[in-house]
Amino acid sequence: MKRTAIILFTLMILLLQPASVYPQDTPSEYAATLEVLSPTVEVRRVNTVNWITVNVEAIVGVGDMIRTGEAGKARITFFADGVETEILPNSEYRIDQFEGEGESFSISASVLIGRTLQR
Repeated sequence: MKRTAIILFTLMILLLQPASVYPQDTPSEYAATLEVLSPTVEVRRVNTVNWITVNVEAIVGVGDMIRTGEAGKARITFFADGVETEILPNSEYRIDQFEGEGESFSISASVLIGRTLQR
């Protein structure tokens, strides 16, 4: 009985811990910088449900979603080599995967709604 109570207590403590936005809180988990070119631009962090308005710039990572409003525009610059993606108005964009080591890297992203321009 005592062992069962200890196990249940341990599980409750683990379940009540706040979920981390990223698997690790290190810069290596971040994929890109997000720059607002014209409002409205919002980000929904991985494993969250709320959209956060970005006014100037932010760091975004794998699993994050970005959406732009009717006049909104944003530019994402991936760290590995400065690859830029411009998210046009009324669009939703998700960073699916980013892996890099030295000169080699792989980026995977989805345009869920709308349009983007890549440079």
